[in-house]
Amino acid sequence: MKGSFLFIALALVLAVAPASARAQQKGRTGRQGAAAGTRRADDKAEARRLQAVNLLVETADNARAFKDLLYRARIQLLAADALWPSDEARARQIFRRAWEAATLSDRAEQRAAEEEASSFPSPEAVTETAARDEVLSKAAARDAKMAEAFMREMLQERDKTQDAANQSTRRTPWREPSVLGARRLALAYELMGKRDYARAAQIAEPAIAEGVSGDAMEFILRLRALIGEKSDPYGLYRRLVQRTAANPNTDANDLLLLSSFVVSPQLLMAVDEKGGLQFRPVAYPAPLKNPNQTEAVSSKYFYDLAVAFLLRPQPPSRARTINPAQERIARYVVTGRLIPFFERSGPEYAQYVPVMRSQLAALSSEIEAGRRDALSAQFELTSLSGKNVRDPLAPQLEQLARASDKYERDRISLGVVRRAARERLWDRAQRAAYGIEDADLRRAALAFIAVNQIADISRAYRDDKEDDSESVARFVRRAEAPPFASAWGLAQAAVIAARKKESGVEVNALLTEAQSYAERADKDSRQRVAAYAVITDAAARVSTERAWDFFSELVRAANSTPDYMGDETALATGASLPEGSDLSEELSIESDSFRLDNIFATMARIDFDKTAAQAQALTGEIPRAFARIATARAALEKQ
Repeated sequence: MKGSFLFIALALVLAVAPASARAQQKGRTGRQGAAAGTRRADDKAEARRLQAVNLLVETADNARAFKDLLYRARIQLLAADALWPSDEARARQIFRRAWEAATLSDRAEQRAAEEEASSFPSPEAVTETAARDEVLSKAAARDAKMAEAFMREMLQERDKTQDAANQSTRRTPWREPSVLGARRLALAYELMGKRDYARAAQIAEPAIAEGVSGDAMEFILRLRALIGEKSDPYGLYRRLVQRTAANPNTDANDLLLLSSFVVSPQLLMAVDEKGGLQFRPVAYPAPLKNPNQTEAVSSKYFYDLAVAFLLRPQPPSRARTINPAQERIARYVVTGRLIPFFERSGPEYAQYVPVMRSQLAALSSEIEAGRRDALSAQFELTSLSGKNVRDPLAPQLEQLARASDKYERDRISLGVVRRAARERLWDRAQRAAYGIEDADLRRAALAFIAVNQIADISRAYRDDKEDDSESVARFVRRAEAPPFASAWGLAQAAVIAARKKESGVEVNALLTEAQSYAERADKDSRQRVAAYAVITDAAARVSTERAWDFFSELVRAANSTPDYMGDETALATGASLPEGSDLSEELSIESDSFRLDNIFATMARIDFDKTAAQAQALTGEIPRAFARIATARAALEKQ
């Protein structure tokens, strides 16, 4: 019996051992296979990255031969920006070439403008900088020092007379920054708009270091409002106060501008040479939660400066360099505005309030009663916005009510249509359009409204719960809109229909109907290109198979459209205003949806190789360059 058990145990061991060995071998094989698969994926990704990099470099090199100087610069700029994360050294070289091309473009534009205006000489010399401004914007987003070097090169072109004229404005009530400082702040605002706050502060810091100005304070206040949780973002305000404290020429107007950080973050205040108050509202993208919450925004270093400036005797020499009346008014206003804040800031600063009140009384006795009362009424002013928001159409409607000439009434009514459409006041826009007496102009205005309503569909239906595609399609079919706009609206209806997650029959039917409108757009026209761009974009989200068909049509339409560049964002709404008048410009709609590079980026995220082939099929050198850069950028960003 015992022997039987031993035999059975031995048999089990012999049976299990091979299975265990096979399992171990299978595990090792599986791990090796997974590792091999990972290596293959990594190799494929690296090959794709190199392919995209080479595409960017080749496109930038080709652009050096472009006859159009502006696009020679723009294409190299976009290639450099897309290449930066993958090959910074080479991207820097291309940035430099883009800057040189932009300089040539600006000089050519300036020569053309000077020749055109030769019969009407202007006392002010203006340096053309549009192309270089584009390069500076991208360069600043990548490297502040590189942008700084470019800016200095650009400003060297300005003659000494112009520089002297600009510098002479430094002691105006708003203390305008230097030309270079203004350029830095403009670039910083662009970065702020892209939410690159740290780099925006870095670009702006040299402008802040120039000293107090209305522009510098407005930038600091807007940056603080956007960041929110920081009372002094990146220490810009602290450094500005410290520089002001160290400046022997600091006056009460400087202190008044600085006080807005504590007293009125929505309003800057200054005193002009005649002793009059000037105001500058500070615009924010959204209302401030606590615009007057002193405890949250007050800064010890500002209070220390205020104490040092207001309560200590000023050197006698200052009286010879500062307008006495202007200084007296500015001191009176800033002292009156600060007293309530000193009272609420604890014993450290409340102790100075009696002296401040005494000085306020002394200043009051030197100011005539009427002006003193008017100034005192502004001590607590923190904003220029009233409680009731004014009707945005009110100024134009008031003009319309006073106009008696038929032509003038139609011109003003057209302005009302444009403004109402921009504000999405559709009923009021249509009422204004129907009030236009000229029939052609009326039709053009109504078409303009319809196109704007169609363009607004994506925003109105951005909530995923909004899936009433039938009402959208019904509105588009009834609208008296040009074919490209109808194609755009039905393509958006297809995207909305896809949210229902039902059969694709309805979605495909809407895409087919959108295509039929695209085919009605004039051949060899930008409207036809735009129509295929928007329906390709829509199909890419709901039916990639249809998207490739539309994409091919887009390339064909682009190839057959004369002078098509690919970066156009404005499109005529299909109806021109009456000829023979100064209203003959076209009503147009602007949208990035029409850009060629946007749709190529969308398709490249789906299939890089197929998109690259379509980019190469473009016959225009500039559209092809835009498409290739967008394709390569999408591939690099995807990785």
